[in-house]
Amino acid sequence: MIVSSRLYFLKSMNPTIQQCVRGSCVEIESLQHCFFSCAGLTKMWRSLWQPWRKAFAVDLEWRILLFPKLRVLDVGWSPQHKVLLLLWRIHTAIVFHATWRLRNDILFKETTADQPSVENVTASFRRHCQFIFHHPRELHTDDKAIASVVERLGFAPLVPRTMPSESHIWIPQP
Repeated sequence: MIVSSRLYFLKSMNPTIQQCVRGSCVEIESLQHCFFSCAGLTKMWRSLWQPWRKAFAVDLEWRILLFPKLRVLDVGWSPQHKVLLLLWRIHTAIVFHATWRLRNDILFKETTADQPSVENVTASFRRHCQFIFHHPRELHTDDKAIASVVERLGFAPLVPRTMPSESHIWIPQP
């Protein structure tokens, strides 16, 4: 990923080329800064971390986003660590994607927002959880484990897929 810190060779033409794209920030834009430590993202990360903090025995930091390990989980979550870490990685990927898209929108002057919408990130995570809930075998897990972790984190319960009754299915007459 090309973040501004990698454009050092253009500094003679534009002295601010390495700065963060957010207007309120003058830090050098590294990957860590772009996705995590920029002051413009603090409120978003604080809000998104709330449901997860009960599962982790440590505070949120850059290494946990990239390399979540069993040892950073609270002991009570050990039996569900595989599903929890799977969902954490999915959540992190969604946040990174939203952050990167917003960064590019700011760079190309398509928005004035400073951080991705927490509501949109949460809704996307919910849709991903719902999909995994309906296709657990593809990820070598079961739907009950996924539903349990999602509810234990404090997210809304997942909805089982229901088929319409036969009286609601239209079958054409021959």
